[in-house]
Amino acid sequence: MSEHALPPSPDPGEVNPHYLDHLVDTASTQAVEATEDIVTGNGVKLLARGARIDAAMRERLLAHKLSRPLEQCIGIAGGVTPAQIGLLVEQWCDEQPVLATLATDDRALPLTQSLPRLKISLRCMRC
Repeated sequence: MSEHALPPSPDPGEVNPHYLDHLVDTASTQAVEATEDIVTGNGVKLLARGARIDAAMRERLLAHKLSRPLEQCIGIAGGVTPAQIGLLVEQWCDEQPVLATLATDDRALPLTQSLPRLKISLRCMRC
């Protein structure tokens, strides 16, 4: 590798151990759960949707390459969802016509349609 070459990018199926450590830390104070089945790259289901992710799951997740990035498969139980954000924006736009006007652009979907489609994930700023 030359002096200025970038290191190879990580395999998207591999679980980032630093990110997983932060999830395990979070799980000690809040329920972290699978928002969908977590499946290995070869199709074996590791965790069912709704399963809790905690310290006991750490090694099991690290031992496998996943079919989808872990960040896209987990959430905080009782956390805010894109649909909830969409409802709030709709309410705010109804209550504040100026906000509705500012949030309108012919080139884009209205906020009340675009925000509920957001993909929200638990991302670690230090990973």
